[in-house]
Amino acid sequence: MPLTNTRYMKSDVPFLLDGHKGNVLDFDWNPFYENIIASGGNDGTVKLWEIDQDPHPKATMSVDAHMKKVTVVRFNPVADMVLASGSADRTLKIWDLSAGVCRNEFTDGFDKMVEDADFNWDGSQLAVCCGTTKASILDPRAGKTTGLIPSAHTQRAMKCVWMGDTNLLCTTGFDKGGKRSIRVWDSRKLGGKRFSLRKSKAGCVCETTLDVGSGVIMPFFDPAHNVIIGAGKGDTSIRLFEFSEKKLFELTAYNKSQKPIKGIAMMPKRACDVSKNELFRMFKLHQDCIEPISFILSRTNDMFQADLHPDAYAGEPVFTPSQYFEGVPQIDVRAGPGSPRKVKTFTKKKPKMVSMDPSKRGAGATSGKKAVFKAPKTTEMWEKEVNELKDRIKKLETKLKSNNIKF
Repeated sequence: MPLTNTRYMKSDVPFLLDGHKGNVLDFDWNPFYENIIASGGNDGTVKLWEIDQDPHPKATMSVDAHMKKVTVVRFNPVADMVLASGSADRTLKIWDLSAGVCRNEFTDGFDKMVEDADFNWDGSQLAVCCGTTKASILDPRAGKTTGLIPSAHTQRAMKCVWMGDTNLLCTTGFDKGGKRSIRVWDSRKLGGKRFSLRKSKAGCVCETTLDVGSGVIMPFFDPAHNVIIGAGKGDTSIRLFEFSEKKLFELTAYNKSQKPIKGIAMMPKRACDVSKNELFRMFKLHQDCIEPISFILSRTNDMFQADLHPDAYAGEPVFTPSQYFEGVPQIDVRAGPGSPRKVKTFTKKKPKMVSMDPSKRGAGATSGKKAVFKAPKTTEMWEKEVNELKDRIKKLETKLKSNNIKF
């Protein structure tokens, strides 16, 4: 869909990704390469797709990820080809797709299927919501739980999103009265499992109650303006909440369209039209079309507004998969008796940023990079290649013997 298109776009399917043996339950665009998509399906597999000129592309990679349906797939924002997948089998796995291997698997603490997951700003933590009241904070490299919210919301669907380059986590769900609610948590105050179970709202910074609705609010966050964007499936409006002074303030909602929302997504900030003071753009999915919705702040000055458009996420990796998972062995002097004293520490790097000022950016800065992904070879592929080489050797030996050449 061209970025310049601001009208409804009919659902004439230009590309059809057909490969799962059941419904596709979640997908995620690669943050570094605009032509790569990961998808998870009812068949328990995670597939990687490369969008090119072929309108019906085949999956470039397929992994038998889980025993049951895959409900969540999320790319890491700083490490190349690192993916998290959650499932109804109550597990969450961290994948190195460049090698096609699972680096870590989390099985503890998920009473029901994984419903949502989100990496934080530097990819060092992963927030996970499961089908009960729990939300967990995981270290994807160390393979351990660093925080737990035992009663984030009631026993219905939950969603979560990290709030930019902070330690704050936003969760959406339902309260005890069945009303939809939004809560903000400080991940530094959640503690480990033992501490967090003492109080159900330990670490809660603020909360707000909305209305009675059947669809859970799908949250997005604009770090440039500290705004939470939320919309529920079946709703007709998009709600905005500004987070300031540890409180949530509801702003004017977008409710110009009366068509119910089937799904919603947020465009990367670096692609916003700064000449029109576009703050962010959402894509609203209807039954028969896609509606792009631009949120614009009107100003009479035509110059670049630096206060409205700070540097944005550049969409460039800062780690290779091996660098991301490589840890430095150290001695933990705080370890108690019987606890392992040798631990690994992992490097943290913030994502690369890009200026939103057109005068400081080259042509085509809003378009992402394209990649040609080569999936790692499977055992069957290696065996086939070895057999082909053996046949080739036999043919060459026969040719040498026919010409009376000793070898």
